[in-house]
Amino acid sequence: MVPSIGGFYRQYKDGIYIVLAIARDTNNPDTQLVVYCEFGGTESESWARPLDEWRNPAMVNGQPVARFTQVPDFICQECRSTLPVVAQSEYHHGICFLCK
Repeated sequence: MVPSIGGFYRQYKDGIYIVLAIARDTNNPDTQLVVYCEFGGTESESWARPLDEWRNPAMVNGQPVARFTQVPDFICQECRSTLPVVAQSEYHHGICFLCK
């Protein structure tokens, strides 16, 4: 799976992240990196992870689990913000939790 730029993804550790870009490593042009940051986090840091690592499962209690899974998004009918759908109950009649 190649992540989509602007897409929301839940990490197996439970954080939600937005993909900012797909980049190449200057030291190894064959390595593609996924640049992402936490959605709604208090820090304004971005991270880069090799695309192969993004795709490969993580091991939890000796079992492989998807490292990142895509989260559907939602476009608010009022403010036009694109937000991740974390729980359907957060949205009411096409309006996001920020606008209600």
